[in-house]
Amino acid sequence: MSSAPLLLLNCTHCDDVLKLVDQARSCECGRSRGAMQSDNRPSVTGPARVFTVAWEFYDGLCEGTPGPVSVLSSEKSRGSL
Repeated sequence: MSSAPLLLLNCTHCDDVLKLVDQARSCECGRSRGAMQSDNRPSVTGPARVFTVAWEFYDGLCEGTPGPVSVLSSEKSRGSL
């Protein structure tokens, strides 16, 4: 699959994990917030990390096949939320 990778927001305060989508979403504690911008880049505020997961890895989890996972950002991003 050649689509953009799956991006997940992880709040470092409450440890909630959210899929980043085109509408702003908040974690359980409300301290972290994020959304995907129109250029497919994440916009994140609060004490959060953004993880990028290759779809091949995500699909491979169902088959038990490991793949690459990397941290896109471990610091707060300033966005337009």
